[in-house]
Amino acid sequence: MTRLAAIQLEQALKSGNIDAADWPETARALAGIFASLDYSMSNGKLDDIQGRGDGAFGRTARGVEKIYGASTARLMPHGSSLTNLALAQALRLTLGRPPRVLAERTLHLSSLGGLILSEADVNWIDREYLPHLGVQMPVTPQQLNEALEKGEYDAAWLTVPTYTGFLADCAAIAEVCRRHNVKFLADSAWGALQGLLPDYPPSPAGVADAAAVSLHKSGIGLSGASVALFNDEELLRGYDEATVLGLVSTSPPYYAGLAMEKTLEWWYSEQGRLTGNRLPKAAKAFATAVESIPGFSYIDPESLGAGIEQNPSHVLFRTVQTGLTGYQIQSALADREIDAEMATLDSLLFLFGPNHVATWPRLVTALQEIVARAEKRFVKRELPSPPQRPPKVMDLHKAFYAPHRQLPATDAIGKVSAQFIAAYPPGSALLVPGEEITADVIDYLLRLESEGSRLKGVIGKLAENGLRTVANSNNQKG
Repeated sequence: MTRLAAIQLEQALKSGNIDAADWPETARALAGIFASLDYSMSNGKLDDIQGRGDGAFGRTARGVEKIYGASTARLMPHGSSLTNLALAQALRLTLGRPPRVLAERTLHLSSLGGLILSEADVNWIDREYLPHLGVQMPVTPQQLNEALEKGEYDAAWLTVPTYTGFLADCAAIAEVCRRHNVKFLADSAWGALQGLLPDYPPSPAGVADAAAVSLHKSGIGLSGASVALFNDEELLRGYDEATVLGLVSTSPPYYAGLAMEKTLEWWYSEQGRLTGNRLPKAAKAFATAVESIPGFSYIDPESLGAGIEQNPSHVLFRTVQTGLTGYQIQSALADREIDAEMATLDSLLFLFGPNHVATWPRLVTALQEIVARAEKRFVKRELPSPPQRPPKVMDLHKAFYAPHRQLPATDAIGKVSAQFIAAYPPGSALLVPGEEITADVIDYLLRLESEGSRLKGVIGKLAENGLRTVANSNNQKG
């Protein structure tokens, strides 16, 4: 691109007008920009974007398979949301009918959306909630075995690690699934460093029949980079069929593959390995330092009991005794241009990455100052335990596709929900489409909202806007 063309392009973009006389040179400048960012499949040097060929993308896919211990990898030119949608369709294609799935209510919305699109018959496995810690346990092998013994299923879909970084023995979970002849699907969006770095738990992708991993959540590649990993040939074939239908971008950003490859190469360089060794130690030092601040308590895997591991990059604190909500602390950190991954009324979660290895003392100082200087103290009120799961009235996909209407929250009691609503605590869906809206659930959600908690799946305020229900429904089975 010439300097003149660059100046012309800048002026044209700023003014919104492109003079006809300047158009040929400007067009070449635009072409130069896009050519430097993207390539099309007409470039014969590039193989299949998902890594199914033997070129550059294929070599990257083989490297990803080695890292995570899976038989086959598919590179995704987008985040794991579309990957989850395609996995659900792969399961249906493999079976030739709607699948019967045992799923966590904490699954990402994309997984739940995939189950709706595949018309899956879904039953839920409830994770144990520990009110004294404000944390949900990960699903354990024993819990999964008990749930699978109560019904007939084709697959179990679990989140490992959880959003807060905890997980149980994935190899034992996979063995339970094999004994019951069900597929083990793992949403491992937050487990990208497991398998890549030492001192981390093994990756679930090494033992699951299929797993989705969001590489970008841990800084591997650009935003949107993810991979699908398989140890089951049937699911792999179904997945390839589903992605051919468009459940993978048909206009992929090819430079994203380069960024993924270069980032993985860095982790395997001398500097990357040194950082990988230091990261868990620095995260532990950070946790110890923050716990010395009055009111903070670090939640480690031992707090959850035997057999529970934690991804070291997830550092979770209970904040009740600070006199501040997690939201207040998160906001105060943001004013200092410091990011905290997630806040609740009672907790604060940090994702500890390479940039924190040297900078975490600054974060500790900021937290000390926030607690010491806080003028408005949050007076905690005792919240009731999360309500029991509401009764199922309609199938998930039928409720989602049925005619809907919006009702005030209290008027919706006794109706059938047409939407997902989740909250912390407990961190999972308190309502899913097809379930009866009970007074206990509404009371709990409104109480959380009044305390300052943020409800997931609700646009605006539940107290003001109500929620979506199945039209003409009043606890009608079907």
